[in-house]
Amino acid sequence: SFSANPIHLMPTPFSLDVDGDGKASLYTDGIMIIRRLIGLETCTTGFGKEFFSANNRYSAEQVDALLDQAYEAGKFDIDRSGNTSLYTDGIMLIRYLISPGLIDQSNELIAENSEFKDDPAQLKNTLNLLNPSFGS
Repeated sequence: SFSANPIHLMPTPFSLDVDGDGKASLYTDGIMIIRRLIGLETCTTGFGKEFFSANNRYSAEQVDALLDQAYEAGKFDIDRSGNTSLYTDGIMLIRYLISPGLIDQSNELIAENSEFKDDPAQLKNTLNLLNPSFGS
C-alpha cells in the first residue's frame, strides 16, 4: 500500500530582491527590474556566472523568469495605478532603492488614480514590505 504525506505549497510573496541574495539593491535588483521595464527579454545580461553563483543568488534563468512573471502580474506597477511605466514606476523604484525617503518627494510621479496620490509615505511603507532589508 502506498501512503504519502500531503505536500502544502505556499506562495512566495513578491520581493524587490529579484536575484535572491537577501537584499534589494539599486545596482543589481534595480538594474534588472529597469531592464525589464524597458522591454529587454534578458535582463540579467552582463552580470556573469560568478555574480549568480555568489551569495546563494538565483540563476540568471530563474531571475529572468521571475522578472517576467512579476511584470505580467503587475508587480512593477509601483503606485498601483493599473499602468506600469518606466517613466513613473521605474523612477519611483530607483528613488526608493537609492533611499526610501526619496519616495516622500515623489508625489508628482504618482498617478492621479492611485491610492497613494497625496500619500507617498504610505507608498514608501508598502515598498518597505517588499524589501527584505526591512523584514516582512
